[in-house]
Amino acid sequence: PDVLPPSSSSSSSWTSAFIDDETLERILSHWQRHFLPSKDWARGVGGMFLLLQLLITGCAVHIDLSMTAWRSTFFNVLQAKDVAGFHRQLWDFMPIAAASTLASVYDGYLTTMWDLRWREELVRDFVGLWLSDKSYLFAARRAANG
Repeated sequence: PDVLPPSSSSSSSWTSAFIDDETLERILSHWQRHFLPSKDWARGVGGMFLLLQLLITGCAVHIDLSMTAWRSTFFNVLQAKDVAGFHRQLWDFMPIAAASTLASVYDGYLTTMWDLRWREELVRDFVGLWLSDKSYLFAARRAANG
């Protein structure tokens, strides 16, 4: 099946078959407020969250590589039955485990903050839509007329 709508002779873009221009404007407005830098500290933090998320992901990959290298040495020490080497490997594991835990917790924190900011932005937009043109009165009258 075709994903794109059939071409038409009208001057509208292909996106108009999926979303109207007003919705597209609102989407772009949300994106700009969330990602583009601004003097207001609350605006444009989405770009910072994205960069921090990429940084945390890079750190998590590095931690996983360190864990893989540590496992190799650890199992070699176990196979050799080297007690002193075993204790060294346990001490070597502690910073890797701590870094892994910190990266995981901070990743969850960033994800939660990102979700909360988007939710706040969308709720603000929907409340604005609900209050614009007195939509709430129309809904109340329609419900009363049943």
